[in-house]
Amino acid sequence: MHVTKLLRRGFVLDLAGWELLLKHTAPNALYNSSARYDAPKCDEDTRVEVTGEIMAWIEDREGPQRLLCMTGAAGSGKSALQQTTSIKCNKCNILGGAFFFSATDPSRNTVETVIPTIAYQLGRRNPTLKQQIKSAVEDEPLIFAQSLEAQTIALIVDPLGYLRDMGINVFSFPYAILIDGLDECKGEDRQAELLRAISRCLLADDLPFRIFIASRPEWAIRTALEPGGHLREMACHIQLSDKYDASADMRRYLQRRFEEIGLRIRDSKWFNEGDIETLVRAASGQFIYVAIIYKYISERRASPTERLKIVLTWTPHVEQIARPFEALDILYTNILLAAKNAYEAVDSHHGRDFLLLFRSYHINMRGHEIYNIHRSVSVGSFSVHWLGLEARAEESLISDLRSLVVLEGDARYGNFFSLRLYHKSFSDFLEDASRAKDLFVSEARVYTHIAKCSMQCITDCRLDFESVPDKWEGLPLPESPKHSLEKAIELLPFFLSRATVALDDEVADFTRNGGWRKIDNLFDLLCTPKGWLAESFKGWITSLRQFTDDVKVRTPEVATVISGFVDKWDRKFKEWDRARKQKNGMDLGSYFGDLNMASTPSDSDLSSDSSVQQPYTNPAALMAHGGATSFFPGASGVQMRDIQYFEASHVTVHAGGNVGDRSIDGWELLLKNIAPNALHDSSARYDAPKCDEDTRVEVIGEIMDWAQDQNSPQRLLCMTGAAGAGKSALQQTIAEHCTKSDILSAAVFFSSADPTRNTVSFVVPTIAYQMGLQHNAFRSSVAAAVRHDRHIFSRSLQSQMDALIVRPFESLRRAGQLDIDTFPHVILVDGLDECNDESNTTSSTTQINVDDRRRAEDRQAEFLAAIKHCILDSDLPFRVFIASRPEWAIRSALEPGGHLREVAYHIQLSHKYDASGDMYRYLQRRFEHIGLRISDSKWFSEGDIETLVRAASGQFIYVATVYKYISERPGSPAERLNVVLTWVPHAGQVARPFEALDRLYSNVLLTAKHTYEAVDTHHGRDFLLLFRGYEINVAGFMFSSFHFPFRFPVDILSVLLGLKARAAENIASDLHSLVELRKDNHGPLCLRLYHKSLSDFLKEERRAKDLFVPEFRVVMHLAKCMMQHIIECPLDFDSLPAKWSELPLRLLYRCCLMEAVEDLPFFLSSSPSAIDEEVVGFTHNGGWQKIDNLLPLLYRLRSFFYEQFEKWRGCMVQLTRDLRLRRPDVAAVISQFVDKWERDVDQWEGEMDSDSDSGESDMTSDSSDLDLDWDSTD
Repeated sequence: MHVTKLLRRGFVLDLAGWELLLKHTAPNALYNSSARYDAPKCDEDTRVEVTGEIMAWIEDREGPQRLLCMTGAAGSGKSALQQTTSIKCNKCNILGGAFFFSATDPSRNTVETVIPTIAYQLGRRNPTLKQQIKSAVEDEPLIFAQSLEAQTIALIVDPLGYLRDMGINVFSFPYAILIDGLDECKGEDRQAELLRAISRCLLADDLPFRIFIASRPEWAIRTALEPGGHLREMACHIQLSDKYDASADMRRYLQRRFEEIGLRIRDSKWFNEGDIETLVRAASGQFIYVAIIYKYISERRASPTERLKIVLTWTPHVEQIARPFEALDILYTNILLAAKNAYEAVDSHHGRDFLLLFRSYHINMRGHEIYNIHRSVSVGSFSVHWLGLEARAEESLISDLRSLVVLEGDARYGNFFSLRLYHKSFSDFLEDASRAKDLFVSEARVYTHIAKCSMQCITDCRLDFESVPDKWEGLPLPESPKHSLEKAIELLPFFLSRATVALDDEVADFTRNGGWRKIDNLFDLLCTPKGWLAESFKGWITSLRQFTDDVKVRTPEVATVISGFVDKWDRKFKEWDRARKQKNGMDLGSYFGDLNMASTPSDSDLSSDSSVQQPYTNPAALMAHGGATSFFPGASGVQMRDIQYFEASHVTVHAGGNVGDRSIDGWELLLKNIAPNALHDSSARYDAPKCDEDTRVEVIGEIMDWAQDQNSPQRLLCMTGAAGAGKSALQQTIAEHCTKSDILSAAVFFSSADPTRNTVSFVVPTIAYQMGLQHNAFRSSVAAAVRHDRHIFSRSLQSQMDALIVRPFESLRRAGQLDIDTFPHVILVDGLDECNDESNTTSSTTQINVDDRRRAEDRQAEFLAAIKHCILDSDLPFRVFIASRPEWAIRSALEPGGHLREVAYHIQLSHKYDASGDMYRYLQRRFEHIGLRISDSKWFSEGDIETLVRAASGQFIYVATVYKYISERPGSPAERLNVVLTWVPHAGQVARPFEALDRLYSNVLLTAKHTYEAVDTHHGRDFLLLFRGYEINVAGFMFSSFHFPFRFPVDILSVLLGLKARAAENIASDLHSLVELRKDNHGPLCLRLYHKSLSDFLKEERRAKDLFVPEFRVVMHLAKCMMQHIIECPLDFDSLPAKWSELPLRLLYRCCLMEAVEDLPFFLSSSPSAIDEEVVGFTHNGGWQKIDNLLPLLYRLRSFFYEQFEKWRGCMVQLTRDLRLRRPDVAAVISQFVDKWERDVDQWEGEMDSDSDSGESDMTSDSSDLDLDWDSTD
């Protein structure tokens, strides 16, 4: 392969040492990582004695034993103690590093990342040490593949020694190193290796460390601490279960939690002390028991009283309590049984075995060693492709297990979701037949079930196996079933070889039904250089032979059939492999050139297979597989995680150099993590609603009095109110008042319709950014904090707030560089309820399910907790004003027993302030203005205003929309008022939520529809369909194959819809009371909804009724229009220029043609079969040939098509498969083009290389120049 192409495709290691170190750390293992949000810790007055002993040991720098090992049984509170110790050490500024293992998190259940993660934490606290660690990595980029002892010396010991030799006092550095859950690290040998590396390298007298390790008393640490063990003499040992009785702590824990629940439900007598005594006695010293009890009883939307009564019936008898885990086992048993009964009672779950399915997910949670490759599979992929269930089946399965498990998404891996148990003791219970008893499901049963599912998938596949195409991609199946078929073939041998004999009958049926013959017909399609078979064939065929040998004794006739196929496949693969090697030799690009074993998968990997391969960093194992001279035998190029290895003399491996030495601009990095649209004066929020001068006077006065009274003890103001109550208008008004008074420090406005500001991940950086604009020294401190900790944006909100706001402020105040009397002190946050979960950042019309809602609520709650801990619990001068609908997070925090109840000033807008007077004044003034304009002061009556105010039911948005509608030009205000008055619901209907608002929206839309469609030039157009297209485009079109929304400038969308460039103005001409068309900063025309309630109305069929238009109809219509646009394009497609910018079209139409070609596959692959005839017509009219002629020009632009070609082609492949069963003739034509485009890429790449060499390129993308004259051809 050409060397320049190698460089472009990222085969050369060109990372600075610190960057490479970051790639090998485990951010989830940090004590304050976002993945560990709300980690268990000790209550303030619990575990006081043991916490005191631990902290005394850590702070006693003269103590001879510098290693503390704490062992204890499952559930005894080790992790809570470690978390508490981490927090205390951090406050004392002595925390050097912390690492929290977790058996259920693949990123932190091995030792590979421990030393780099600790080195990272040590380095970020000292710039000089950081530079030495960076240099060590650059000197030896393969350090991460060496032993733990070698890593410890290279990354910690030697850098510290260098500083010591320079005369730097390393004993002044933070010195406490905490490691939790050593027993949850894979491999007892690896645990022992870590302990030896610590004892040999970090406990030397010339190093400052004191190391605290917590673990169950498993083999590695137990043998090291027992007489004769290598840690026996050097370690201080706390045996938690033996030395400390936690009963009193558990009693206080439950007492406090139950009292908080009593405040919330307004019943302090809902429990008694005897209930607590019963539960504490049942716990038998296991803190996890009472923690789970509390989680179960306090679960959202459940009755605590009823659940407590149930739990008390689950406690064991007195004589049983002496048995270890008896009470915990009874608790787990009863929760599982209740969930099982509820799940299996659902009609659609008939015939399903709840326990078998849940155990399958549990085993999948820890990953699978399949054909010697570790795989962690997203639960979504596991449900559909491994178990043959419907999408998101896992959510209904765990819906009654919230006190035990949680579904978590990982932002690094897109939509990769995994199951996490709150405590490992639950996993122990599931794996121990003596404890789980009748609920026990063995691994063999799970493997048997997955094997059955795999055979069923192959048998039921609706495919003509006797007539298959040449390539797997060409199989005429939808994407999901095709992927399930591939997974079934790949996994079947592995699970068969581990299944029980109970599977024999199913295997016999599979054999009789031609299952092995079907695999045989597909075998050649699977023999591809980049496919799984090339990598895993040895394990695949070995597992199949093992199964054949096992079954030979029981059903020899079946074994004979399978054996024949096994021999045949072995021969065929060897022949293919030999031919491939002879053809390609050592060609880097033909086989191994694109092999990628990186730890972070691409989006396409996760959306299809969702398998994450773990880093292979064992050099001994590598030698065993490939000898001393190569990581992989016969391979000339391979990428392993972030290390690239070559056996080619003409390729240089870089390790830093100029690229690595570039300084990191902390402020620039911060800017990449803020949300500019969320600012109160952002262009995206131009003309945001605000209060009239003499409306909401009382509430504005109350809020401003609170904001300006810096001596008031309550520094948090929470305002709650229903949708449309005017919260955002009040926040905007307050923001402007505070700006004029020079007291606004920061403002953040959430919006569920804007993906850039509908999650909490941007909040803290955005607040810090605004504060930095107020004070140069603060800005410099924030930039330094980001530069110091590149992982800061993946930490918990509390850690972000502490690092980016609290610490910079406090350090500047201590240094006298900041005057708290003049520093702006008001922070405003609007629309907290519009904050979504990180994994659901779009406002797609797909209904948000219960799990999405829970995750969103958890993130909102995390933000509120961070505000309390970092701002309210400190002596910072800030006053925070949060506005939200009264949803769960803020409601539960403010109600009796909530953590904000005592510290927050709460304004319940709908309750405390009757907005009727304000609404009356609002309409009175505006109607009087209209009267002056039309020279008729009597065009309305007071009774009209009273009727409208009464209909509003406290929703300010109602009267605001009524006014906008009535005052629209050139209509008659008097006539429109009369019309609106007929839309007012009857008195009995006003009580229904949004009844008046829905009627208003319905009638405005119907009037606009009739007016638009009555115009002769609009004949045949569907107004509601077109308007819904513009409305969806506000947030963007979402497709499963792409993780970001597709949005079009309004003029481009108009042309794509087959309308004129300014057609949107006609669509919206009678909707000015609901929407606005405008340009932002001379950018393209865009549509803005005045209020989210309109979007809510349009998305909900129950409210919109006959006006409802589902999103799939809009997607299908746009796909039709795109095809029509390409067909009718007036270009001479047989004589095109060399550059896209030279196409003889006006700029607008060049951009529209680009969008049509680039986006058509995404829209087509998401459209129903009803569009088939249009696809047929497009094909017969040469549409694909026209696209074929345009693609080289698009590719050379290096824009969207260049970057997303594989996803673009994948959608075309899916379209071909979907069509093959219905229109095989058309599918055959499209398939030929798809195959051609796959081959053409190399030619396009070569042409681009030539252009680069000659200095010619077409790097300007029309779509990026949206401020140009649309009529221009330049």
